[in-house]
Amino acid sequence: MKIVQSLYTGSFINQNKNDLSTTATLSGYMDPKLYWYSWIRSLFSFLESGHHVQLVTDDIGKELLIDKLALPYSDVDLSLNEINPPSKKCWAIGKLKAYSIQREPFLHFDNDAFFVKPIPQISSPLFVQEVIERTINFDDWFTIVAKDIALSDFDDIPEEVFKFVKKYKENTICHSTIVGVIGGNDIELINAYSTKMYNFMFKNRHKMDEFLQDKSAIYITFFMSFLEEQMLIEFYKEKYGTINNIQSPLGFTNKNNNYKETVEKRSIETGYVHFMSTIKNGTDKAAVDYRKRFIKNTEELYPEYCELVNIYLNN
Repeated sequence: MKIVQSLYTGSFINQNKNDLSTTATLSGYMDPKLYWYSWIRSLFSFLESGHHVQLVTDDIGKELLIDKLALPYSDVDLSLNEINPPSKKCWAIGKLKAYSIQREPFLHFDNDAFFVKPIPQISSPLFVQEVIERTINFDDWFTIVAKDIALSDFDDIPEEVFKFVKKYKENTICHSTIVGVIGGNDIELINAYSTKMYNFMFKNRHKMDEFLQDKSAIYITFFMSFLEEQMLIEFYKEKYGTINNIQSPLGFTNKNNNYKETVEKRSIETGYVHFMSTIKNGTDKAAVDYRKRFIKNTEELYPEYCELVNIYLNN
């Protein structure tokens, strides 16, 4: 199956986006070495399994990943140049664009997501990292974000946002997802969802930047996640009436019952790796040790590419 990755450099929060040594992202990366090494490990996990890997990016992304780091993507699509002038806060906009231009079954992986075992056969309309069942209340982040969007002056707010607000009440069971990987066989569904959400975000990106300017990092994360991840589930349920036939390496998990333990166990069983927030910037010993092992193993496996990274990091 076709593999896709995307890099939207408009989401970088460092001033000089061409400078690998200062790379920092709103999604949590503050260690440039870990960030660029994750691209190396993720890409080669697919190439070494015989997959075609497309990079969807902008001119600066091409300069960084292709011209400077010489990563051997099968082809490069520069569709993200369309997001000009760029958004300062809407880090999910590039991924939504990458999903929307696909015309065949595919899997899109974040730069820090990959399989260390063979990718499973994709037999379902939708394939995502996991489906999470949780009980939501009025202080739930997605509920807060949805209401804020519904009450905003954004243009052409998707009707699915209003439906979400009306549907979920106090103590309602909600299904969410995480899309470290997203794809599947229902291209029509994925295109319809991603095109609608991309167009909404693209048209309002500067209003959203202003709206999010003084918001906390966690609020911005849930704002983007609501539009990218929660809306995907809502589109899917509207078409299929159920979530039972969604395929996922981590399966269906309950946020209220041993969530972390379940995810870690299934990650080991399936060979699926995704750097969540704790791995990216956690200060506990386990997270620090994991990052050290990851960096050391990457340098042993792909020394020529890591040397290029380190040249640009000046160390």
